[in-house]
Amino acid sequence: MDKRVRLIVCGEPWRGDDAAARQAARLLPERVRRVADVRLVGQLDPEQLLDVDREHPCVLVDTVVGVPAGQVVVRPLVELRGHAGPGMRSSHALPPAETIALAEALGADLRGSLLIGVGGADFSFGAALSPAVLESLPRFARMIGRTVLELSARHHPTTAPVTAIAATAAASAHRASQPRKESQP
Repeated sequence: MDKRVRLIVCGEPWRGDDAAARQAARLLPERVRRVADVRLVGQLDPEQLLDVDREHPCVLVDTVVGVPAGQVVVRPLVELRGHAGPGMRSSHALPPAETIALAEALGADLRGSLLIGVGGADFSFGAALSPAVLESLPRFARMIGRTVLELSARHHPTTAPVTAIAATAAASAHRASQPRKESQP
């Protein structure tokens, strides 16, 4: 199936809460994976955003600072350009605001693209996920999945009718394969 919504999953798996986005991505159901182009990255790089536009938005998923640990936030990606709202972990080689500004200067249209973040508490090397972040993983994954499905439906509305037609055809085929009851006068 055509991959439609780029899902950029940031984070380093060995740096405590920085691994939360990767852990949440593992929880995504198959129906989300079918409409997402999942890209696991350690750090956001401008190249990962260059071919993003309003018709092909992306969802950036990462652990953020500036919100309580375990809190899930959703923000337009362009808000990060000016450091508004929560920010991604500062371990990125190029700060997220600069990465986004550079990608836009090189032609990316990030309007319509989103950041989904979870507040982190401990980014220590070798640390496990903090209790608050661990507890929030199912909620984080649900928000990611719901957002990817909504963006896919909004930007590719032909998916819904095709799915409905396929479901109707499958139901009709199932009914046709069932033995008919003879009607009594």
